[in-house]
Amino acid sequence: MTRDAGLQPERTVLAWRRTTLAMAANAILVLRSGMQSGELGVTWLGFVLAGLAVAMLLIGERRREELSGSAKAPGRDKILFATCGTVLACAAAVLAQMADATTLHG
Repeated sequence: MTRDAGLQPERTVLAWRRTTLAMAANAILVLRSGMQSGELGVTWLGFVLAGLAVAMLLIGERRREELSGSAKAPGRDKILFATCGTVLACAAAVLAQMADATTLHG
């Protein structure tokens, strides 16, 4: 009996996507919780989770490209750059939101 070589790579890609989606959803919930409670530690944890979600997305894409034999996989430097950029963008958004909340409440 021959094995279909296409199913294992497909399952791997789907597993990376599910895990990335779960990480992104958790990042959103933690960021929201931190912003509502005003706890900076929880908010920073949300930043870290958002960065990890982006890294997982890019690593999953790299893995998909490796499994398909394509040479378009993002390199480590692009993954690191995108992760840091995401964390900084989240930090800027949350700090702006906190500044607005402080201004509105006096």
